[in-house]
Amino acid sequence: MSDRGLPTHREWVDYCFTQGYSDFHRYGEATGEEEEEAILKREQRFVSVPPLWVTEQIIELQTNPVILIDRYSQSQIADGIWFIYGVGSEYYHDVTDNKVPRELQQRCYRSLVPMYLDCLDYLSGSEEDGPDFDGKSSRSVETAIYMM
Repeated sequence: MSDRGLPTHREWVDYCFTQGYSDFHRYGEATGEEEEEAILKREQRFVSVPPLWVTEQIIELQTNPVILIDRYSQSQIADGIWFIYGVGSEYYHDVTDNKVPRELQQRCYRSLVPMYLDCLDYLSGSEEDGPDFDGKSSRSVETAIYMM
């Protein structure tokens, strides 16, 4: 953990792509008090973070997304996409918070381009699917892209 009490970028990315989606879907359905408590602790550490901080993390991830290909399976990447860009984390709601300077918000949205081109386009095989892809493929990354 960093000196500010927040996770490091690597810890945050690991959480988003290995545990976040699962925590979101299991909350309230935990098998016991200990498991529910563990989910809440992870949520406090990785999800309930300042909007400015999470915006900076998203920019860093989206600007250097190739690390995802080397570290995570396609299923983990798909789950991470659903978590980061969906209601599981509501991070993109935080990006638009008035505490985040407009220039940083714009940078965050612009950084979606390398995220897509350098990682998701490569993984999804979108060249094969073409512009008329309907999202009905069983391949998880292709479907998750629609969260963006």
